[in-house]
Amino acid sequence: MSWSAGSGVPSVQASTDWYLARAHAAVKHALVGAFTTAKPERPLYGGQVRITRAQRNAVAEKITSLERSFYGRGPRNVKVSVSDDDPISLVVLSLDSLTVADAVLSERGRQDAVISHHEALHEATKADFLEAIEEIVGEPVSAYLAQVHPNTGYAVRVFVFSDLGDFDDPDADNA
Repeated sequence: MSWSAGSGVPSVQASTDWYLARAHAAVKHALVGAFTTAKPERPLYGGQVRITRAQRNAVAEKITSLERSFYGRGPRNVKVSVSDDDPISLVVLSLDSLTVADAVLSERGRQDAVISHHEALHEATKADFLEAIEEIVGEPVSAYLAQVHPNTGYAVRVFVFSDLGDFDDPDADNA
């Protein structure tokens, strides 16, 4: 696109040429697509997984319930978000998830102990969280990640849904 001298505005001819080129490309793409015999691409896993608002609410309630039963208290609030592309990721953010003991350790400079404690809890309770999310969403989780920030008390859990299989299973064919 060319600019009119000194005006800072694209010339009418350049603008028209640009639109004609775009229209030509769109028509060519449509015609090529209409006459190809190639097999359609396999739909992405993300195209198959739909996580509704009701499911997100159920996830928030279930995470709160599980954290309360495992940690002796639930988070102050839980936020759930979902990506809209493949692979689908369901991200759960728990606010104020530290126990009183965790807060004391953190305040006294033992953030490493808080992280170790939560890593052990995440590993020990992983199957419970996976089972709950898979039941709500109706699809298997391919990867699960969990971490807590020892100073803020923010805890994050990420559940990934992908057609590549279970990333944690060493026997799974992920190629």
